[in-house]
Amino acid sequence: MDSTKKRKMELILTAEKTLREKKVALFILTYNAEHQIRKTLKRIPEVLRSGFSEIYIIDDDSIDRTLEAISLAQKELKFPNIKIFRTPYNQGYGGNQKLGYSYAIRRNFDYVIMLHGDGQYPPEELPTIISRLKGDPDAVFGSRMMHKAQALIGGMPLYKWIGNQVLTFLENVLLGTNLTEFHSGYRSYRVPLLREIPFLNNSNSFHFDTDIIVQLVSQKKTIEEISMPTCYGDETCHVNGVSYAWNCILSCVKYRIKNVMQAKRADKNGRISLRIRKEKNNQKKLDDFEEVYSLTMNSMTAPRDSESTSDV
Repeated sequence: MDSTKKRKMELILTAEKTLREKKVALFILTYNAEHQIRKTLKRIPEVLRSGFSEIYIIDDDSIDRTLEAISLAQKELKFPNIKIFRTPYNQGYGGNQKLGYSYAIRRNFDYVIMLHGDGQYPPEELPTIISRLKGDPDAVFGSRMMHKAQALIGGMPLYKWIGNQVLTFLENVLLGTNLTEFHSGYRSYRVPLLREIPFLNNSNSFHFDTDIIVQLVSQKKTIEEISMPTCYGDETCHVNGVSYAWNCILSCVKYRIKNVMQAKRADKNGRISLRIRKEKNNQKKLDDFEEVYSLTMNSMTAPRDSESTSDV
């Protein structure tokens, strides 16, 4: 057995053991992924499928036949523990994550891994991510930019390759971090950590990912990165690059301003107040979210067991 195969086998064995010891859920978010979702599900290592506490998919009100494709794939591939939800109306990339992480919290998972249904992030790398959860990290991100040349080889367009690095550099400067990539959608979070993070206040758009990094940094949580191959294919990009970049920078700038203001309010012992200013419409936002959450959970198309009925 060569070293590469031996390494893969070791990762599989470690991942299987970790799945037995921790409640790990796989959260797949989809939008208009009719032609990619079956391939994505099929690429999830078969040996790990039954080890997840749950595999749940939230389709963000796709306008194509994504939901039908998911159902057909589920029957064909015979996933033992999959649940399929659909939002009542489009929530956006960040809004879908809010639903997925809220579900993970209410189901009391130990970890939740986010995977995109369009296959842009390789499901074959799940053993690598799961293996890292053994050490109880706060968050694990799959970075496409740890080996920058590989991102180009994997099909990342040159303008995105350059933009990713420039934006990541600026965000690192503003936040005082040293991440190789801020913009990967392949992420795992420790669920008890999510209970502490006010992620419902984050954007419903694509810069949700930067917003939650800002929250992790502000609470001095750790983010581990692992190298991840880039797999650009026929998926459709829904991101407005200019708007996205501006909003990411704005989130980081707000963090810097907040830090300056907190430093000025520090008491004589150097303690800093972390009091969060409550917006007048926070309660309405929460009520609106709970309504969407309830409608999404009630949309489940897979059979509901007695345990899940009581917990959700």
